[in-house]
Amino acid sequence: MYQWVDEQGNVGFTDNPENIPEKYRQSATQLGGTSNPQKPETDITPTEPPSTPPSTDANENAAGLDDQGHDEQWWQDRMQELRHRKEALVDEKERLTTDTDTLGRLGLGSIDQNQQAKETENRLQQIDSEIKEIDNDLTITLPEEARRANAPPGWLRE
Repeated sequence: MYQWVDEQGNVGFTDNPENIPEKYRQSATQLGGTSNPQKPETDITPTEPPSTPPSTDANENAAGLDDQGHDEQWWQDRMQELRHRKEALVDEKERLTTDTDTLGRLGLGSIDQNQQAKETENRLQQIDSEIKEIDNDLTITLPEEARRANAPPGWLRE
């Protein structure tokens, strides 16, 4: 899995490095996992997501900023983006499952429909993997990033 952050602070994820927008490929981070993805055609060096340089002004923490200069809303937006992505994946999974169940009840079995069923099953497995990765990001990765930035733990709560 690969992760990148755009100019607005939105976090993007993909399991295919070719899907990373060109201007973010150099800053993309390869996330840990149990599988070894094939080496991408473009060279992606894992790095930390871009961040605002640490402040030298001691008043920033008192003004509601973490050590990287991010405020509570920035962290909330990152959490919300992950939650929205998970919700969209769950909706897609439900739709694909319903469509697959309908085709199965109709007893249709043409070659094209069998191929479509196989592609749907592959997509469902991919969705499950993406949901698992988002859950990991929500419960482990993002809280750890916040801890390293000295963001108050409450900033990640709804």
